[in-house]
Amino acid sequence: MTRGTQAFIGLVIAIIIVIIFATRTIWLPAPSPTTTTPAQQATITLDASSSLPTSIAAGEFANFSFTIRNAGSEQATYQYKVSVTWKSGESDVIDENVLTLAPDTGKSIPESLKFETAGEKATITAEIVQTKQQIMLTIPRS
Repeated sequence: MTRGTQAFIGLVIAIIIVIIFATRTIWLPAPSPTTTTPAQQATITLDASSSLPTSIAAGEFANFSFTIRNAGSEQATYQYKVSVTWKSGESDVIDENVLTLAPDTGKSIPESLKFETAGEKATITAEIVQTKQQIMLTIPRS
């Protein structure tokens, strides 16, 4: 095979590859711009933030809750995670679970956090894992 033939074959192959990837119809169909997943239609809100304690003693539990709502039109399953970061910088995951919700419904999720030392402050984050939506609260609240 001559260099001219090799160059011609290389050019033909390059053109075919460009056509395939430019049209994206053979192996990579273009995604539909109107497609949404149920997880993208979720909301997370803090319940009764005014009831969070303004002070807390050593050994006491602080109770709080948040609601995850499926704002979509199909049943959906959401993974959520609740973590705490203490004033000292130490972090812990205090809850991680999965929740399945019917369309246009929500569920309140109660949590409880024990304070081992007096004067401690905790920043709590509750997150819907798929969407990265989150709420943050600090206990005791100011």
